Amino acid sequence: MSILKVSSMAERRSGQRIAIPAYFAPGAYWAQVETGYPTVGLAVVNPDSGPGNRPDVSYSRQIAQTTSQGVQVLGYITTSYGRRSAKTVKAQVDAYNEWYGVSGIFFDEVCSRSGVQPYYANLYGYVKTRSEGTVVLNPGANGISESYMTVSDIIVTFEGAYDHYVPQLSEENYSPHRFWHLIYGAHSARTMEHAIRLSTERGVGWIYVTPDGHPNPWDTLPPESYWSKELFAAGGSRRPKAP
Repeated sequence: MSILKVSSMAERRSGQRIAIPAYFAPGAYWAQVETGYPTVGLAVVNPDSGPGNRPDVSYSRQIAQTTSQGVQVLGYITTSYGRRSAKTVKAQVDAYNEWYGVSGIFFDEVCSRSGVQPYYANLYGYVKTRSEGTVVLNPGANGISESYMTVSDIIVTFEGAYDHYVPQLSEENYSPHRFWHLIYGAHSARTMEHAIRLSTERGVGWIYVTPDGHPNPWDTLPPESYWSKELFAAGGSRRPKAP
């Protein structure tokens, strides 16, 4: 069974929050993330397509700083669509927890078929046992089996270019904050605002829109004028929190 449309108008009108794949080094972009709190609620750290082979003190300091400003920082781990060894994935969960004290895990390259759900149930249980952290699954597309709602806190049901952003009618009987859309290539503030409006109408509670594009749309943040308008469009605040 696929996930369907939210029926509650009150929920669709509730404020959104921004969640960012922060695939950039510690420094100025992270300071910009922090200025967006409380509209910015999540950021995903990705030192080396995962936690890397050893702790990096610059990341541990940055994660502690950003967390202290109220933003949850999640660790990035790919699952290779359920083909990656659960033992290997769990070792990376442990590394993120021990080295960086993250607030949860963002599992990428998620297979959305119902038959693979037990693999993700195993990982979800492991994260919750180790830290009770937030678990995000990213299949990057709508149509994921509803059974995945029991093994995640948030699901990314769209990751793609603005030109292809025609979101499906969204999720019935769930809070909008169970769902996240990631949209790149929205080159103007007008297109960004349009994308956020569409996501709100579809009952999506977590959003991030960027003008950046390939080869890696998640290695920068928008310029200040765009950023301020995005914070307002998503959360209704024109004045970002000072760092």
